[in-house]
Amino acid sequence: MPDGGGGKENLCSVASPSVTFGDTSPGGAGLEAYDRGVFAWHGEGGGAPFPCRWRYRAAMQTSPSAPILTTARLTLTGHAAADLEDCAAMWSDPRVYAMIGGQPRSREDVWIRLLRSIGQWTLFGYGTWVARDTAGRLIGELGLMETRRAITPSIDAAPEIGWTLAGDAHGQGYASEALAAILAWTDARIPSTTCIIDPANAASIRLADRLGYRLRTTGLYRDAPILILDRAAGSAGAGVSAAR
Repeated sequence: MPDGGGGKENLCSVASPSVTFGDTSPGGAGLEAYDRGVFAWHGEGGGAPFPCRWRYRAAMQTSPSAPILTTARLTLTGHAAADLEDCAAMWSDPRVYAMIGGQPRSREDVWIRLLRSIGQWTLFGYGTWVARDTAGRLIGELGLMETRRAITPSIDAAPEIGWTLAGDAHGQGYASEALAAILAWTDARIPSTTCIIDPANAASIRLADRLGYRLRTTGLYRDAPILILDRAAGSAGAGVSAAR
């Protein structure tokens, strides 16, 4: 973890460590995180902490958890372990996965997705939300993703937005409502987003168009054609009234 150049910033010039990793006691091996991307590495066997500068400073300067967003009918929160069973049930529904890979997701796969979402908020400061109605019923998972897909052409230049709704929540305007809130939050922080849609998914294509996404090209993903759409922050259609 120490920077190869061995940054020489004096640790006395920064505040006490805000986060520690591992064992930072005498003789232990661990890492202390300070302000301004400065870290101290404690090597095994004791000795003075080695000051170093983290290579990925921006990752440590972002929000560690998802903000709560609310709309007229929904509350959007970050994923939690307690969401597993509801999300696993959603991903086993053919109405849900028919246009998203065409195969159900196992409980294990859904658990990995859930952990990935939590980790993405920590690493990037944005991610996906779980949407529930006022009765606590799962409506879906929606938000921003860093997928690093093996897709041609690449979509890595901007976060990908995606939405998955529970089967019973289809056709009631929930996706538009939730995504309007997500894009309002996103537009203040991220200059552009992208999304991919199966060419046969007419409902999602219409929704993306209302939200301001415009077709860039038809790409290739897993040997099948896929629509790639882009949206600049503030594009027409991002408001709640326009998106519904």
